[in-house]
Amino acid sequence: MFEKIVEIDIVRCLKAMWRRRVLVGVAGILGLIVGILLAVFYADIDNQYDAVASVYSISYGSYDESAQGIKAMKAYEDVVKSLQVAERAALLLGDGSLDQFAIYDMIELEDTTTSNSVYDEGANVIYIHATASTPEVAVNVVNAVANAFVLEVNTLSMNDNIQVLDEAHMAEEVYNALKMQIILCGLGMVAGILVACVVIAISVIFSDKISSVQDATLHGELEVIGAIPVINPKNEKIRKGYK
Repeated sequence: MFEKIVEIDIVRCLKAMWRRRVLVGVAGILGLIVGILLAVFYADIDNQYDAVASVYSISYGSYDESAQGIKAMKAYEDVVKSLQVAERAALLLGDGSLDQFAIYDMIELEDTTTSNSVYDEGANVIYIHATASTPEVAVNVVNAVANAFVLEVNTLSMNDNIQVLDEAHMAEEVYNALKMQIILCGLGMVAGILVACVVIAISVIFSDKISSVQDATLHGELEVIGAIPVINPKNEKIRKGYK
């Protein structure tokens, strides 16, 4: 009994894909439709902008006052991301469309293990981020939160060592909705085409159809008694040669 030998013939696979190019095209269109649906129903349709403000406690006055300010910054750093600060920021903004919960969701405190956050014996700087769908909102929110944080920490520590170092004046685009939608559509189309090509390649590789002399002889395990040539009637040169 002869075992079927699985042979990966790249040329034959490519020819099969070309013959079934309509199927590949339909699969690409279906993938594009899936990508469009993902872009419409799951991707965020609004751009996102990030604004940064910094707050610091610098050494001035007596050593005890300086040390107290730095300790207060380190101790109350997590207060930045709190509903109490968000509520103060909402009051400072005076914008009825932004309540404390919306502001709370917009705010992030930069990781203090990064090089952008400074901790030393003389100064302490932390960076506050606000992300919103418009640059104006991001800037206004982060500045309000920075000022609210300063008021909150100075009240808790009972001194005025904490100050706003830099307010935000512009916001950086961190998410482009249109670009993401285009990427999702492109990925869907490419995925559809790849799936169709893989299916065609697998069907060719594992096919029992005889397409070459090697297939007929089971790669040399059988002998070929003879072969019947196939003439393409559309070939003008061959047809003229037989006249």
